[in-house]
Amino acid sequence: MNKELNDKLILITGASSGIGRGLAKRLCRNGYNLILTSRSNEKLSQLKDELSDFSEKIHLIACDLTNSDDIENLYKKTVAIGFVECIVSNAGLGRFSSIDKMSVDDWDIQINTNLRPSFLLAKLFVGQMKKNKTGHLIFINSVAGKYGHSFSNSTAYVSSKYALKGFADSLRTELRDYSVKVSSIYPGAIDTEFWDAINVDFARHEMLSIDDLSETILHVIEAPNSSVIEDVVVRRTAGDF
Repeated sequence: MNKELNDKLILITGASSGIGRGLAKRLCRNGYNLILTSRSNEKLSQLKDELSDFSEKIHLIACDLTNSDDIENLYKKTVAIGFVECIVSNAGLGRFSSIDKMSVDDWDIQINTNLRPSFLLAKLFVGQMKKNKTGHLIFINSVAGKYGHSFSNSTAYVSSKYALKGFADSLRTELRDYSVKVSSIYPGAIDTEFWDAINVDFARHEMLSIDDLSETILHVIEAPNSSVIEDVVVRRTAGDF
């Protein structure tokens, strides 16, 4: 592996579980320096314990991404650590029901978790990326952000993901002249804790694996020099459920 590349400092949101947790493990083993954030400091500490061989390369910062002050505090703490060259905006959630039963609170929490933090993080971190003429913003989206017609009882979730796609597309154009890369990942169903509280009859063992998705994200991060992998749809070979 390229040591200079692996010296990058990468921020991962939603790092204590699911995709974020799996990606943190994969990146650690490839030598990257990481800032891991989630609401649960306890779960972050457990992850760091599991990765004790790499502990000197891991920084933990608890943060509620629905809280603007928390995000500001996250930014200040990361600046003290170093230049964050790559941000993986991974934190997200889904609450599913028919439109007539969707509460305003359920709508708001999905927009405020799946979309708003990506704007706030980009707003804070992009200035230094533009100044340094380098950086990479990676948004973990969903196939729901491309194919909304396939998802019923999912209006808030699909809306948040479509909006995230539009945000990334516009931001990519805005940042091209500064050599800042913007990538969107659109996974299908992945076997994570996301499904634990959702009443679906999908066969969990047939879903995409976190390890396979993490390998794909690593490939996106390691796109060389001035090349960028802009949009990646990752599905199981058999297609969506």
